Amino acid sequence: MKSLTFFSLLLTLMWAPAGQAMTNYYSPEERCREITLEKADSPDLVETVKSDLISGKWVLENEFFGLTNSKSTKTAFYFYNYGMADLVNFDTENGIQLNSYLWRIEKYGKEAFLVLTSKEDMSEKLFKVNQNCTGIELTNAINGDRVTLVYKRIMEKDAIKSIKTSLSGNWDCMTYPFDITRNSETCGTFEQMDGAYLKYKFNPDGTYTKNLGTSHLDIEEQGFWEVSEDGQYIIFHAAKRGNANEVFATYVAEVSHLNYGEMVLKQALHGNGEFDTLFCTQIKTFFFNKG
Repeated sequence: MKSLTFFSLLLTLMWAPAGQAMTNYYSPEERCREITLEKADSPDLVETVKSDLISGKWVLENEFFGLTNSKSTKTAFYFYNYGMADLVNFDTENGIQLNSYLWRIEKYGKEAFLVLTSKEDMSEKLFKVNQNCTGIELTNAINGDRVTLVYKRIMEKDAIKSIKTSLSGNWDCMTYPFDITRNSETCGTFEQMDGAYLKYKFNPDGTYTKNLGTSHLDIEEQGFWEVSEDGQYIIFHAAKRGNANEVFATYVAEVSHLNYGEMVLKQALHGNGEFDTLFCTQIKTFFFNKG
């Protein structure tokens, strides 16, 4: 446990139920007390901000510097202790999009700054960090634009483990899985195809297999899967055929419902190779039963 001032220790004891040991702060007000204990000239400022970012899910209240837009209904950042950050963007037209970044915290003078590095072109963006009672305000160091990240508590590790256990196994889609389209340039089939199916197999070792197609055609995708730290999303890392260690695409599905026999996913279904526009969907709800 990091060092606490006498004032913070007194507040902690005052708010803790009788006979209960001190625990982590969970409400925004309690987090605000923790944050304000650390002053800008503290030598631990960098570690304090890093720990804060890793500790939760961060929901965006407004557009994020061109990476999100007004059609985004849900957008959140996840920061991981191994230096990666995921921006999950739920777009009403394009489905759930995932952008990954490298991240680090640096101290300039008495201020902390978040550095985000794009994995695509390795360009960097610099943001001044201002922690407050409900979350964090980021200010673009170049143009002064601001965005608010609201703190949301992530799930305990045991809860995530329980979700992964529930997901492990074989899942069959119970409805026609693909979109019906009248336009050859848009995603979907022109009419329902006989024997159309969509199946997932989630293995306990973190690998998955997706099979989709019809009674005459089977398309298989393999890769790696993980669950977001708030338990709301499954993240798929699709591997190239013949090279299981090389990821060619990453996409996300929202878990709307899950128990040991039923699952509901909301996602845009992606095709594969030459069948990209045939076996795919816009954002859609899929109902699964466990095999």
